[in-house]
Amino acid sequence: MKIRSALPAATTAALFALPTLFFIVVYFLQSVSSEDIYQGAGQSPAVIHDAIAAFHWSARFGDMYAWSVINFFDYTYRFGIDTIFRALDVILAIGIFLIMTRLILDRRPRFEVKDTLIFCLSFLAVFLSDYSRSLISGFSHIHNYLLLTIFSLLFLLPFVYQLRGATIAPRLRMKLLMFVVGFLFAFSSNVTPVVFLMTTGLVVLYNRIALKRTIDFDKILRSWQIFAVAGILLAMLVMYVFGPGVSSYTHGYNSSYVSIANLIASPAASGMALLGNMAHNFRSVSPAILMMIFAALVEYIIAHKKLIPKRRESVDGVKFSVVALLFFILHVFAVSQIDITGMTRILIPAYICVVVSVLFTVNRLFMIGNIKQGLLMMTAMPLLLLTSIITVDIGIMMVRHQQQVNVVLERIKRSKSKDACVTQADNPTVKSPVLKYYQRELFVDWAMPATIYDKQVNWCK
Repeated sequence: MKIRSALPAATTAALFALPTLFFIVVYFLQSVSSEDIYQGAGQSPAVIHDAIAAFHWSARFGDMYAWSVINFFDYTYRFGIDTIFRALDVILAIGIFLIMTRLILDRRPRFEVKDTLIFCLSFLAVFLSDYSRSLISGFSHIHNYLLLTIFSLLFLLPFVYQLRGATIAPRLRMKLLMFVVGFLFAFSSNVTPVVFLMTTGLVVLYNRIALKRTIDFDKILRSWQIFAVAGILLAMLVMYVFGPGVSSYTHGYNSSYVSIANLIASPAASGMALLGNMAHNFRSVSPAILMMIFAALVEYIIAHKKLIPKRRESVDGVKFSVVALLFFILHVFAVSQIDITGMTRILIPAYICVVVSVLFTVNRLFMIGNIKQGLLMMTAMPLLLLTSIITVDIGIMMVRHQQQVNVVLERIKRSKSKDACVTQADNPTVKSPVLKYYQRELFVDWAMPATIYDKQVNWCK
């Protein structure tokens, strides 16, 4: 009887602990990549210099943070100051999924089987997809996209609450907080804030035309939302006036890029290239769109059939699902200056929206079905097994990868010359035995020569 009574608590703890263990394994066993070395891994810290250089490169907060802290990282993990930053990566990753869980449940998560089941489901939905690669591979990407994702969620959190019918008082503290979060949100991404403004504009236009609602400008100017938008606009001003903006960052490393200048100079050819990018991009994300459409249809049936009693219904599920779908589609349009094949990391905020929308509906189906704890625990077992498999899988891969890296690094370190050379055979070749996870290459052409242990490392002739 004691074992039976302790089983729910153990299951609940495991559903939270295993994803956390996954993050610890990924971020503490991670070796640096060629891009990390290029940005200064293993070299003397120059925080202000690196932050300014990153700003002039892409004017994004994530890049500025990544370039500033990478100097504190050793090539492979050794207990030192980089422990702080690796631990911070773990905390940020957990924070992302706790916020997602809160959005899905429409309340604070509790230490219950259902809540941690949703937490684990959202984790698997993200990390079993190609969208997650920049959250697990290469610190230059990990630091960038962890910050982008958590700032996006923190910014959208009050807007989602408002969309679901909650009232948020426009206190001065809230206004100032949203101004700061809006600035950080826009300063972390070139695309997502623009998509947010487009989505908001279309929702306001729909309310004005279809629902014939009048716009109260006095109320808008006194709202916390206008402070959030002001933060976005200020960040855009900094990025586009003082920084390089989108074009100089995107142009050059993606051959499918269609610039605004090219679109004006040769509208026919560039327009066809743009349409080609859109076609490829929507084909790539079509499964996600179909899932969101299905979730919206389920929400319509729930509302039409009144399957959730009014006393328990505090959310307009149809409105939330449709706006989430609109946000995702606009996000795909917004990134279609390039073909995102192989670059789905650009859509990580949009994919997080997909996961939240679909699992939000799944949670409501749990409510309708009045799923008992026993059935929830049975559902948890395969999730725990799958999470254990991918954690062990990526752990084995990273340990083997680290061993191969150490062999090359030790040879470079022992070289008596100030120069060293490597071949393509020196790049670690370990791949995940089960899933698609991988670590980025240690040496690539564009990052050579590399500085490792104060030696110039180049390709052997």
